Amino acid sequence: PLAVIGIACQAYVIYTMQVESVLIAVYAGMVVVWSNLVTEKWKRIEADAAYRWGMEGFESNEENRYQFDKRDGSSDAIDGFDFITGMPAKMVNWDRFTVKRTFSNIVVISLMACVCFTTITIYSIKSYLQVSFEKLGIPSQFSATCASFMNTAQIMIFKYLYSFISKWLNDFENHKTQTEYEDSMITKLTMFSFFNSYISFFYIAFIA
Repeated sequence: PLAVIGIACQAYVIYTMQVESVLIAVYAGMVVVWSNLVTEKWKRIEADAAYRWGMEGFESNEENRYQFDKRDGSSDAIDGFDFITGMPAKMVNWDRFTVKRTFSNIVVISLMACVCFTTITIYSIKSYLQVSFEKLGIPSQFSATCASFMNTAQIMIFKYLYSFISKWLNDFENHKTQTEYEDSMITKLTMFSFFNSYISFFYIAFIA
């Protein structure tokens, strides 16, 4: 429903050529309210599911991932002893893990830099098109529409590439438990997706 309303707002902006229409601010407010309602509803569903499925306190007793315990040399876990039971167990090699996590962060930051460079390039093209359209007698507002399409393509392409890269980086880090693995993946996806989707708005608001 939110997407349908957004398409209608965009159609109105294109039809009237009022890029700074109050309607956009109203729609932005709707997005804020909608996202908060969805988040709060999900919290209730999550708490209810954890109680019904007996998953409360699951992380404290969670078993190691198969990939972490493998003994074929592909895992960099080290032999040690469980601090609670005193039994032999596979432990995290924190030196290797820190190096791998640092490498992953460098890769993610590099991709963010590529997104930032692409965004600046798109709005440089927009400025060029604005001047060119005026010379050709075409309404200069169409340059903003062209920039919107290019920005959408940029978001989709980087999102597609990052879906593979983030999976590889997470496997490369070799997390001990499934919860740690999923938490790391969620952090990577959320951080990059937010930057990739909204960097253009920050560029318009604070730079352009």
